Amino acid sequence: MHSYKYNYSSLKESQVYGPNKLNILNIMGTKCIITDFAILLGGCPYEEDYMELKDRTCFWTIESKFKNDYVPCVNGMGKYQTIESFLRQSCLRPAVYFSDTNFIMDFIKEESKGLLEIEFGVYPQYVFDIKEEHEIKEALVEGNVEETGKVYITDSGVWNDFKKGFEPREHKEYEYRGKKFIIVKYNEEDPCKLSNGKVYRKGDEVVVKVSPIKWLVDEEEKLILSKNALVAGIRNCEAKDINPGYIYKKDKEENIKVKSKLHE
Repeated sequence: MHSYKYNYSSLKESQVYGPNKLNILNIMGTKCIITDFAILLGGCPYEEDYMELKDRTCFWTIESKFKNDYVPCVNGMGKYQTIESFLRQSCLRPAVYFSDTNFIMDFIKEESKGLLEIEFGVYPQYVFDIKEEHEIKEALVEGNVEETGKVYITDSGVWNDFKKGFEPREHKEYEYRGKKFIIVKYNEEDPCKLSNGKVYRKGDEVVVKVSPIKWLVDEEEKLILSKNALVAGIRNCEAKDINPGYIYKKDKEENIKVKSKLHE
């Protein structure tokens, strides 16, 4: 296993729109899929009748100067939009820059010269199917799950906590028969329908699977961009001031695995 340094960040407005737009966004478009975890944290899914539940998109925040207390975002249709800085429904879509870029790029090019999708690190993303969820909840009651010692951190605020600053909320990671997961208490007033087709309501405890994060590789800019929006519930005016490495709690060393080539 190789050891290397890397930093989490957000994309700048100039990397998403305009003449310096990232090549991966020229190819893949600017829409971003929202995960179940982000919805549970207050992210607002955008959906059309033709969309599967796992294909819903979202607002995601980009880095730019505030304009009259509004911040720039990409909306669910992939269009530029500004929204109020105190809102929490916009999601974070991390980018990662590597200091050891030669190693990263050489490693990827050994697999393919095209645009790649890779797996790097893990994060809570989607719920289990209903049968698996029931089995895991029974195991929790019976004390047949183990804590891994890993913790994921989000904001404790709900969508209408407009004035409340960032207050950490910890989610312990558990393991049951090789499956890693967290338990999220859903705190929003409005019910939400997640990718397993089940509707969750305020107060429900939801089992969210920890799974590999999928990233799109931009070889020219030497960065990788999360394919999905991973987290929500942080006020837009605070998102830029929070160290993303604190949110995307990561292991000291992680392997990169080339998953599949998207385009030649």
